Amino acid sequence: MIGQKTVAAFALGAMVLSLPTGALAETVVCSESLVSVTAPNASRAQSVCTTVMATLPKLAQCDLRLSHPLSITVLNDLPGVSDTCFGYYVCDGHRIFVRSPGGIAEITQLSRLYKHIAPEVVFDSIVVHEVSHAAFEQTACEDALCLANHEYVAYVMQMWSFPLVVRQKIVEQFGQDEPVEPIRLNDLIAVIAPEKFAALAWQHFNQPGNGCDFVRALVNGNVSLEILWQ
Repeated sequence: MIGQKTVAAFALGAMVLSLPTGALAETVVCSESLVSVTAPNASRAQSVCTTVMATLPKLAQCDLRLSHPLSITVLNDLPGVSDTCFGYYVCDGHRIFVRSPGGIAEITQLSRLYKHIAPEVVFDSIVVHEVSHAAFEQTACEDALCLANHEYVAYVMQMWSFPLVVRQKIVEQFGQDEPVEPIRLNDLIAVIAPEKFAALAWQHFNQPGNGCDFVRALVNGNVSLEILWQ
């Protein structure tokens, strides 16, 4: 949901949840970071911290950093959202909610992007995606906070986190012949064909002259992927 260029949540049908009482067991503060993780057990919370700590240096390469404390909550089910929602970020309070690997495995109709990927790999990548949303929202100028810009950064970092063989399969299935023009990376594609958007964003990011330089330009508001519909 986006209102007045402020990201409220990023997921299909995402909304703020009323969490079931007693559902959460362990909270871990990730070492030397602003991130805390609450999960059904300490080992899962620590594994999320490991993923986060591997992601922050990649974000920093593009000058993206967390400036506010960020909480991540892992649940087997995300009440009130569709099964297509594996996680989302809420900027009001800087909170992330992520469906657990077990919860992901129970979903029979996985998206085309994830249906051939192990639930643990999907889970880690969703953590990366949502942390990237948080870092972009906390770093970028207000004018930069449109859906397409957000999703570009989040999908690039998510694709970067996948094993090479997974990235290659995604690009082979959903990508296009390069070069990828920025007009293809618009908010409409991000919503109706997120798997296509992910593949194109990764291809565009890796084209000469793009990479973190393009992300920095998004952050500073010097370029934008937003289409102003008439």
